[in-house]
Amino acid sequence: MAFPLIPVVTALTGGGQLVAHSSGGLIVLSSTGSYVAGTYISTAALASFLTGTAVVYTAGAATLVVSTFSLAYSTAVGAGIALVGTAGWFGTTLGATGLTGLLMRWGILPATPVWVPVVLGVAILGFIIVFGWLLARRVRRLKDKITNTPNNEEAQFTKREARLVEKMILNASKPHSRMYNWLMKILGRLKGRPTSA
Repeated sequence: MAFPLIPVVTALTGGGQLVAHSSGGLIVLSSTGSYVAGTYISTAALASFLTGTAVVYTAGAATLVVSTFSLAYSTAVGAGIALVGTAGWFGTTLGATGLTGLLMRWGILPATPVWVPVVLGVAILGFIIVFGWLLARRVRRLKDKITNTPNNEEAQFTKREARLVEKMILNASKPHSRMYNWLMKILGRLKGRPTSA
């Protein structure tokens, strides 16, 4: 079965939401509470969609983690000094830079110890890593569920899985940014393809 991307995206942008169908698979529920015709997504169609999308999400999560590690390395080497900043002249906020100066200007701490901005930076990097790992894990579990469903049968999805698929469909249907189109023009990859304005 083909994946009904255009009817599904049209129904979702019109106020509908993707829900689990009682006989398995997914379908768009309109804002009035009825199913939208032509928007049923079978397990096989979802598997074909996820084959490409899961690769993109996994690559995105891997990029997120790798960029987080490279950011952590650059912070530790050179940018860490700028991030932590200085307290300014004679321990005042005059001339204070970085997180230290920001916390001093806000009056949170009269004198910010060096470990406060370092812990804050590490906590932010940790949050990014955990978020990327959780997203990749959710996509992997969904793909495993679909792969382990026997042929000619439909998988029963949860509300959380339906929301994840809805987000993936809406993200896949967004037009590319101008930066992406500019980069593809430079690389010569947009020949004959429509671009967003």
